[in-house]
Amino acid sequence: NLLLILLLFVTMTAAASPLTDEKNAQVSTEQMMLPGTIEGKSVELATMVYRPLGVTTPRPAIILTHGRRGHSPSRYAKEVESSAEACNALAKKGFVVVYLVRSGYGTSVGPDFEGSVSSSAYKLGLAGAKSIEAAVKSIRQLPYVDPQKIVVGGLSVGGLSTMAAASQNLEGVIGYINFAGFPVNVKEQLEVNNAFAQYGKTAKTPSLWLYSSGDQFLKFIDIYTVRDHFVKSGGQCSLK
Repeated sequence: NLLLILLLFVTMTAAASPLTDEKNAQVSTEQMMLPGTIEGKSVELATMVYRPLGVTTPRPAIILTHGRRGHSPSRYAKEVESSAEACNALAKKGFVVVYLVRSGYGTSVGPDFEGSVSSSAYKLGLAGAKSIEAAVKSIRQLPYVDPQKIVVGGLSVGGLSTMAAASQNLEGVIGYINFAGFPVNVKEQLEVNNAFAQYGKTAKTPSLWLYSSGDQFLKFIDIYTVRDHFVKSGGQCSLK
């Protein structure tokens, strides 16, 4: 069960104390626009924040982010509401959960930095990582977040961006989760290998990789080879 694996990882890294009565725990949700600066441009990143009610001490936080629908995806106004079930489940475990919509997507205010480099695996990940970095800086300022216990996770291009963010060793982030991360417009194994090898050179924080052997979007990519390149260059990861 992927959710159980995820919960084990974030519990080990972020060390949240589960709520006393998790079954009946209540979660508040709040849509927030996080200010930031990317490549000298001011942005506002749309987020949905889930947090357990009745908890007064700062909590470990989990930031999750989405994928990309092709080369030039249209903005989806309800992107910020995605993955609500998983976010609620994690919040009931005692975490503050932030669903992040990167610049250029949904109702976030800012250009699509990823669009101009989407044919390059390495650059695409770094472009997405800039939104993650801006969000981490803002989230660490929230009074109900423990600024030294943050986990970042992303799906598809969001997963690629997460691993690019891992190469930046963001302050306060103690773990990264790569959910089937890959560059949507890149099918060349060598380029994907090289991208993750570059990320691994500077990534110092443990990461968890979750992939499915039957994923048709990844049929051109051997993820075990990608993992080997990441690890051989110095990265830390556990592939499930």
